[in-house]
Amino acid sequence: MSVRVGKRLLIGTALALTGCSSTPPPEMAAAPFEPAPPPPPQAWSRPIAPRGVAANFAIPVRASDGRYMTPNYALSDADTLWHVRMALNVAALSCRDDPAEPARINYIRLLSAHRATLDQANRTVDAQYRANFGGKAVAMRDTHNTKAYNFFALPAVQRDFCEAAVQVSGAAATMSSAQLAGYAPAALAQLERPFADFFNAYAAYQEDLARWQGGQIAALRPAAPERVAVATVAAPAPMASVTPAPIRVAAAAPAPAPALLREGGYVVQLSAFSEGDAAQTIWSDLAARHRAIARLPVVQSEAKVSGVTMHRLAVAGFATQAEASKTCAALKADGGSCFVRARLAGEAPARWASAAT
Repeated sequence: MSVRVGKRLLIGTALALTGCSSTPPPEMAAAPFEPAPPPPPQAWSRPIAPRGVAANFAIPVRASDGRYMTPNYALSDADTLWHVRMALNVAALSCRDDPAEPARINYIRLLSAHRATLDQANRTVDAQYRANFGGKAVAMRDTHNTKAYNFFALPAVQRDFCEAAVQVSGAAATMSSAQLAGYAPAALAQLERPFADFFNAYAAYQEDLARWQGGQIAALRPAAPERVAVATVAAPAPMASVTPAPIRVAAAAPAPAPALLREGGYVVQLSAFSEGDAAQTIWSDLAARHRAIARLPVVQSEAKVSGVTMHRLAVAGFATQAEASKTCAALKADGGSCFVRARLAGEAPARWASAAT
């Protein structure tokens, strides 16, 4: 009897197990797919002028050959060489970031190696101006030289210009005088290239600004990301939070304001020229053409590099850089040329200007 009961229990258990194994697993609901939400609206701000220059900065006009009509455009051979010398003179005075001062050292070597060639180029340019302008030759040349010096001193381009000037001055100082004249066009083009690159960037900014002002901001926006379907999945198990050890960074001490700025304020430089007695003539011409500076105090200073003296002409009376920049901007809008700098120690008022006014 017990044997039969045991067999029935085994058969029943087997049937029960067979029934369980034949039952299909419950179906899992498919994860829903939803489109990604649209990106949040972006606020498109006004385009910013490159390298922090003023929004009303005026770039030179392009000629039919595609080049910018800067003070270095369409020069004679002698004037091209002289403009290379002027550019390297600016670099010698202003490119001082490198403690070794390669721009200044190379310029001194250039003057020593090629003084006769440069003097001859200067005499040739003088003769060309006398032939073209007669009695106004000195004033006309000084006005042109001022524009050239101010061009090469454009603050927004100084870093790249200084790099080019070091390369050009280093090459020019080591070649023969016969090679120097042939090298001058390529040298001037290399010195001008950073300025052309900046003008191109500013022209692109002007186009972006015009589109922004006209509401055509689509041209400035990046392409919108595609909307994709994503599956809902279980969130991963949280990971243990690890707090990184704090990194100590020494705070940089603020640089003290130079005494030069606190004592002298700022000036708007108008001209730089090699003939000291031309200052009054140049000022009279500038004051007559530009009312924005006519009644401002005039100051003069000199910078001497290896025997070459440059005379700076500027207007003063500005306590802040913003005030000086406003006057310089008005002067440029009136067709003039200028740049703002700190007033130098010993930069005295011009006596003849006080007498003239």
